Amino acid sequence: MKRADRIFADTNAILAAHKYGCWKALCGYFTMESVEECMVECGTGDPFREGRINVDVALLREQMEIHPVSDLMILSLFQRSKGQSAGIDDGERHLLAYAITQPDVYFLCSPDKACMHVGLSLDILDRFVSLEALATKAGMRKIPFADPFNEKWHTTFCGKLRIEAL
Repeated sequence: MKRADRIFADTNAILAAHKYGCWKALCGYFTMESVEECMVECGTGDPFREGRINVDVALLREQMEIHPVSDLMILSLFQRSKGQSAGIDDGERHLLAYAITQPDVYFLCSPDKACMHVGLSLDILDRFVSLEALATKAGMRKIPFADPFNEKWHTTFCGKLRIEAL
């Protein structure tokens, strides 16, 4: 990964980047992108729930490029994943549906196990990166990322997926 690389982030990654205080560094180093459904997810839920990470969705829209996803893109993902994409959350489904339409080099930051399973079936698991790897590349050091946001968890889970696929 290098400066200005396109990073497609799901809701979990966006919220965790705010929680761990590395969001601004990521936006300053990479080209952060997402999809409309993830913006909806970032702005919904109980604002008073314990542990909730509140983000300013209007500010997110200024900081990153947000892409619309069509029904045709969702259908294409469903077909390419042989139906596996039906079992993942809407935000991850929309993010993958958009990502697979992109010819340019990009990376995906989604610690969602089901999404990573679909990524393996699409032969794009190598494009998945941990939040810790992104933060480190952007100059943030020694942040105690918990599972599933740290590099150790990410590497271990990707290895497990590849072994199970053999």
